[in-house]
Amino acid sequence: MKTMDSTSSNVQASSDVQDSTHRPVERGGLIASEGPAGAPGVDVEDLYTLSPMQQGMLFHILSAPEDRLYLDQTLCTILGELEEGPFRAAWQRVVDRHPALRTGFLWQGLSKPLQVVYRHATLDFESHDWRQLSPKVQKAQLEAFLREDRQRGFDLRQAPLMRVHVLRLGERSYRVLWTVYHLVVDAWCSTTVLTEVVRCYEAFRRGEEPDLPAVQPYRNFIRWLKEREVDEDEDFWRSYLEGFRRPTPVAQHAKGDSWPGLGSGHRHERLELSEGETRRLKELARERHLTLGTLIQGAWGLLLSYRSEQEDVVFGTTVSGRPAELPGATETVGLFINTLPHRLRVEPRAELMPWLREIQQRQLEVREREQTPLHRIQSWSELEGASSLFHSIVVFLNVADLAQQDTGSLYIKDMRYVGRPHLPLTVNVFPGRQLSVEMVYEVRRFRWAEVRRWLDQLETLLQSMAEYPEATLGEILETLRTHEQERRSDQRRRRRDSNSGMLRITRPVAVKLTDIDPPSSSS
Repeated sequence: MKTMDSTSSNVQASSDVQDSTHRPVERGGLIASEGPAGAPGVDVEDLYTLSPMQQGMLFHILSAPEDRLYLDQTLCTILGELEEGPFRAAWQRVVDRHPALRTGFLWQGLSKPLQVVYRHATLDFESHDWRQLSPKVQKAQLEAFLREDRQRGFDLRQAPLMRVHVLRLGERSYRVLWTVYHLVVDAWCSTTVLTEVVRCYEAFRRGEEPDLPAVQPYRNFIRWLKEREVDEDEDFWRSYLEGFRRPTPVAQHAKGDSWPGLGSGHRHERLELSEGETRRLKELARERHLTLGTLIQGAWGLLLSYRSEQEDVVFGTTVSGRPAELPGATETVGLFINTLPHRLRVEPRAELMPWLREIQQRQLEVREREQTPLHRIQSWSELEGASSLFHSIVVFLNVADLAQQDTGSLYIKDMRYVGRPHLPLTVNVFPGRQLSVEMVYEVRRFRWAEVRRWLDQLETLLQSMAEYPEATLGEILETLRTHEQERRSDQRRRRRDSNSGMLRITRPVAVKLTDIDPPSSSS
C-alpha cells in the first residue's frame, strides 16, 4: 500500500490541515467542509469522521498492509446474453448513486481519520475472454486471478475502493468478480448493490432510465452514532463480562505463537452439511422457537469449551448494526456491522434446550446495545494484559439468494465470498438448502489438519444437538469425545494395516554364498 501524504491534492481545499479559506466546521458532531460561500470543495461532496468499526478496520489494514486485510471478493456466475456496455454502465450508475461507493480515507497529519466522499468516481471495469480455455484450465486460472487481484489492493485515498471483472467462460456463461474494501460496505449491502446493478442493466438494454428508490447517505448513520450516548451501556457490559480475565485460546500451542515454516496470510476451509442435516437443524430451531444462528453459536461455544477445557468462554459475533429508528437504514449502502463479545458458560449438567433459549435471550439484550464500540467494551472488562477479548468470531452471512429473485434476462447463481479478517480464526456461516461453514484461519497459527478437525467436530456437535435435544451439555460433549476416540482408533487401525501391507510386500534379499570369501584354512 502506498504511503499517503498529509492530504491528497484533490481534497486539500476541503481538509482541515492546509487551506484556511476552506475550514471544516462542526455540524451535529460531524466534519463538514466549507468554502468562502459555504460550499464544499470542487472535487469533494462531503467529509466526515469514521464509525468505530471503520476506525478499527483502518487500524488493522495500515498495521499489516501486505496482508490485504478486509479486502473482500464477491464472485458469482451469470448465465444469459450479457451485453458489456449496459453492464458496465449499470455498475457505474450504482457507484454514482451511493456516497459510500465514492468514498476514500485520509489519516496522516490528522488528529483523527476522515472519510471523504468525492463527487465523481470512475469504476475500474475490466473484461476477459477465457472461452478458448478448457474448464480445468479456467478453474485453475480463476484461483490464480483471485490471488493476483487481491495483491493489487487499492490506494485508500482514492475512490471508488472497488473494481469489477467480467470473465467470459462460454457463449452464455460468465463469472463476475466484485472486489471491494470492507471499509465502505458490509455483506448486507451486496444484495442491494447487485439488485440495483441488474435493474439498471435491464433498463439500459431497453434504452430506458431505471426506476430506483431514493438513496439515504451513509452520513446519516455517522450522525446517529454521534448523537447516541454509549456511557449508559457501561453497567451492562461490566456485568456481562464480570470475572472474565483471559481470552479463550483457540490455538493448541502456548500463547498463540506461530508455528515455524507455515508461511503467512489466511486460508479457507469449508464444511457443507447435507440437505438432510440442514433440514433437521432448521426443524429443531422452528420447533423450539430458536434461530439457526443460536444453534450455531451454541455449537461453537461447546467446541471452544471442549478444546480449551474451560467452562467460561468468549468469542466474537457480528451484528447487522442497522438501527430501526434510523430511517432508510436497511437500504443504505455502507458499513453498519459491529463486532461484540459473546460469553457462554458451559456447565455440563445444564440441559441443552434451556441453555440455548438463554443464549437467545441474552443475545436480544446485547442487540439493544449493538453499536457499543468494541474498544469501549474492552476498557470496561477485567481483561488482564491482552490485546483482544477474543481470538475467534462467528459471522452469520444471512444474505438474500439472488438465484431466487427476478433478475430479468440474467440468471445469477453460485455466490461466493472471499474475505480476510484480522483475527486468527473466523467462522463464516452461510444458510441455505445446505448449511455451509467456512473457517478463515491464519496459517501462522493453525495447521490444515487442525482446521479440518475443527470443522469435523463442529459437524458432530450440530448432529448431536439435532439428534439429542433433551440431553445435557455434558452428554452432548460426551458424544464428541466418543467420536474423537473412534477417529483416533480408526487412524491407528489404518496405520497398522498400512504398515502390515508394507511388510507383506517386502522381499528378502538373496545372497549368493559363492560370492562370500571362504574362511581361511589356517588356524
